Amino acid sequence: MSKDERLTVRVTRDQLDLFKDAADIQGQNLSDFALTTLTAKSHDVLAEQRVFRISSERWMELMALLDDRPVAHPNLADALRMHAKRVAQ
Repeated sequence: MSKDERLTVRVTRDQLDLFKDAADIQGQNLSDFALTTLTAKSHDVLAEQRVFRISSERWMELMALLDDRPVAHPNLADALRMHAKRVAQ
């Protein structure tokens, strides 16, 4: 993938020193460190939002479903008993 775009950021001297120290510890130059760190953080933020973003109404429906007692499924109970017998043999 071609890197044609440029990102410019103003930082304090303390921030720059912090970033350089962290990049050195990672064995990266400052540009590579900034790029990998920003990319990873961006993926984390977006994944968190994409996984949990639902409307208030749907959230309340989900909470109601989770609060309900589970429904017993006789076939599942039978399958678990059969499995337990086979494992015990």
